[in-house]
Amino acid sequence: MYLGASDILHLNGHDLRDIGCKARREILYGIIKPNSRIQFSEAMPGDAEAIFYLADQAGLEGIVSKRADSKYRSGPTTNWLKIKSWTVDEFELMGVEREPGKAAFALLAEPGTGKYVGSAFITLGRDVKERLWKRVQEHAGPPPEAMKKRSATQWVGPGVKLRIKHLRGDAMRRCWVLVTRSSVVWHGLTWESCRADQRLHQCGTFPLSACWFVSASCA
Repeated sequence: MYLGASDILHLNGHDLRDIGCKARREILYGIIKPNSRIQFSEAMPGDAEAIFYLADQAGLEGIVSKRADSKYRSGPTTNWLKIKSWTVDEFELMGVEREPGKAAFALLAEPGTGKYVGSAFITLGRDVKERLWKRVQEHAGPPPEAMKKRSATQWVGPGVKLRIKHLRGDAMRRCWVLVTRSSVVWHGLTWESCRADQRLHQCGTFPLSACWFVSASCA
């Protein structure tokens, strides 16, 4: 396992957040030892849209862009833009878990094998959601032998498939139900609607899956 480091906020008890991004990264680069399990996340200067296209084609989760002279500040900011790459795949529906006061989510299996792969939030409109509940009830079945008992779950027999939106590079993290096999039920964000500001003076662009902050103490 390796840690990809792109920024450093503290060093030997000193707060580095008021130093510009480029200078912080130079400090970080200088303290990472060769052949270490901590690897420096190299910047990719250039056109943000072109870089995002390459990251998307490589199957990465997305990119992070930062202004070269920006100080680190927590909370929303235009100095640091995270642009995620989404994809859509089809999965078998194993069941739906519904608890009062909580978001409903679908339990999903790999097509063909029936192997449980994770869950996805069901964020559909009311009418479409009701149609999905009806379909779940019509295809009700016993729980799979390999699954633990879940009292709030309505299990579904084979044959119901859903299309799931999820981040590239991590199939079942940050997932939403998009469509059933027969009808489109979701309209959402595309990367074109949240691409990076072309005026961004970048410290660099980094693969999203390799972006971590580091607080270090060096002897």
